[in-house]
Amino acid sequence: MEMHRILAEPKIDPQKLSDYLDGLENTARIAEVATMTAREQSRLFEAARGFHPVNLDFYAPASGRPLAEVIHHGRNSLPLFTRFQKRFCRPDRATGEEQRWGYNHQPMAFFTGPGYFVARQSDDREVVIDYYQVPPA
Repeated sequence: MEMHRILAEPKIDPQKLSDYLDGLENTARIAEVATMTAREQSRLFEAARGFHPVNLDFYAPASGRPLAEVIHHGRNSLPLFTRFQKRFCRPDRATGEEQRWGYNHQPMAFFTGPGYFVARQSDDREVVIDYYQVPPA
């Protein structure tokens, strides 16, 4: 797969990988990213540092309907439970600061729980996902 060739380069080009993945249909992109190894993820994480700042609108657009679910597929480097979804929404009430609410959706939720969180913008142009806060709705 092309993704693995890009990730095997001595210096990963995040723009090249982004362009490649953006060119795939959503189901193909999800399937390909699911094959990433823990080493590839680690290298990509370092290569992507500062590449594309993210904000809360990336996860659930401000123009969206409050409490409308926006699903983001993910893959982590744990030995088990590697595939998951983070599901975000805009709050339906004032929160004092801009936030997104959400939970983790994965096959072991019956055992681990839903993993509710509150996401907020951090000072360094990244989003903090705070599992110590639980959305009120």
